[in-house]
Amino acid sequence: GRQRARLADVGLDQFAFVLLASGAHELETQAGRKELDWRLAMSLAGLALDNARLSESVPVAEAAALSAEAQALATAAASGGEAALQRCKAWLDRCLRVCAGFSDALQKLFLARVGPLGRALGVAPHAASVFVEAEVRASVVFQLSRVAAAALRVAKDKLGAPPWAALQ
Repeated sequence: GRQRARLADVGLDQFAFVLLASGAHELETQAGRKELDWRLAMSLAGLALDNARLSESVPVAEAAALSAEAQALATAAASGGEAALQRCKAWLDRCLRVCAGFSDALQKLFLARVGPLGRALGVAPHAASVFVEAEVRASVVFQLSRVAAAALRVAKDKLGAPPWAALQ
């Protein structure tokens, strides 16, 4: 019972990863042309957030709140108005902060365990970092970050905002 459910969850996560990777690639291609299918971007982001929330990979309440906002923002962003794009930009920034938090948590978790184990086995120190990076990139949350980054590039371009963020 429980093991089968866990295996089904892993399989669904892998399938979601592949679908999100394909969608992220499409959105990155669109962003390169300075256009974006906002409904697709927000739908993919909302689904990725739901997946991350259900697997408890990210803070559950934050993911639920972001997911709930996604569809309303998709309709608003498609209109192209400046206020709607500002709201989308803020929402996308929040998504990327959730993704960064996931990456930081994974690095903290794995490096604390992988580093000492690697040293004990004579593995080069940089290999532990590469392992952690691979784990991050193999996640649905990484695909969410790709979707959000592509949409954020287009939003910033349409708003005339610089492509970078000032450090505070």
